[in-house]
Amino acid sequence: MTIGRARPQGSDALRLGLRKVCTAASIFFAWLAKKVYRSPQEKEVDRWFSDEGDRTLRVQYDLTPDSIVLDLGGYRGDWAAEITARYGCRVIVFEPVPTFAENIRRRFAANNLIEVHPFGLGAEAAIHDIRLAEEGSSLFESPNVPHESTDLRIRIERADQFFSARRLRDIDLMKINIEGGEYDLLDHLLETNIIRQIKNIQVQFHDFVPRAPERMCAIQKGLAATHSLTYQYPFVWENWTKKDS
Repeated sequence: MTIGRARPQGSDALRLGLRKVCTAASIFFAWLAKKVYRSPQEKEVDRWFSDEGDRTLRVQYDLTPDSIVLDLGGYRGDWAAEITARYGCRVIVFEPVPTFAENIRRRFAANNLIEVHPFGLGAEAAIHDIRLAEEGSSLFESPNVPHESTDLRIRIERADQFFSARRLRDIDLMKINIEGGEYDLLDHLLETNIIRQIKNIQVQFHDFVPRAPERMCAIQKGLAATHSLTYQYPFVWENWTKKDS
């Protein structure tokens, strides 16, 4: 004879039924709350994707084959690939995570328009520990970086020294997506007046950096002296174009 689990009877069955109903209700209301309430950041992300910003705003520029473009935070090289395919111009990619940089180099080994550097640009030359989390890899504590992520060392070169060594004068477009490092870098570009050498600055500010809103506003005020804001989705993407261009 097989002895099975006894079926709940009477009040036990009622309690079990109520528990299932409560669980289902909790799941439903959590889903509903997420749909109804959207943080300002989430709303900007929604607006960006609704406007198809990745397919339009981020790649539509007045570039020619003679243009020079800097890609800070190359990751897999997709943006660099799109820019060279559209305009046939030169793109200099900076990717400090060694494995990412090597993957980009291999991907474009036969493309002499794309130049890859296995370091980042910043305010000071330094070696940093970074927490690896694919495109969210960052020097800062970030919700995109899991606690179990791997730490590794990356190299940062001082931006003004790189510009001087390479005799870079007129940059048509600089894309900056460096997971929190944009604040120190842009402060440095403003202080050294290198900002005047860059026609378009496409930047993603990140909100997990200490005093992020204040620092972003201060940088925007500095940029406004030489550049005009052409589009803005706060803490998603924005672009500044040089006024005299």
